[in-house]
Amino acid sequence: MKTRDILIGIAFIIAITYLLVSLSTTKTVEITCYGNGVYYFNYSDTEKFAKALSTFKGQHLELEVSTVNPSYNKNTITSVLEGYVVCFKNKQKE
Repeated sequence: MKTRDILIGIAFIIAITYLLVSLSTTKTVEITCYGNGVYYFNYSDTEKFAKALSTFKGQHLELEVSTVNPSYNKNTITSVLEGYVVCFKNKQKE
C-alpha cells in the first residue's frame, strides 16, 4: 500500500468522524452571561450567530462589542466550531 493511499484513507476517516459528530450532537441554542461583559453564544452556524448577535445588540444598546473569539471543541479528531465568546463594554457617552 502506498503512502498516498494511507493518507487518503486517514482523510476519509477524519471526514466521516467529523460528519458523524456534527450529525449526532444536538445542543440548545442560547447565550450565556459569565459576568463582566463576557458572553458565550453557542451558535456554530455563522449566519445564526450573526443574527443572534444583532438581536442581542438591539436589546442592549448601551453595550458595544470589544472582542469576538471563536470557541472550538478540541476533544474531537478535528477542531469543531461550537460557538463564540463575545466581550462587550459600555458605550462611551459622547
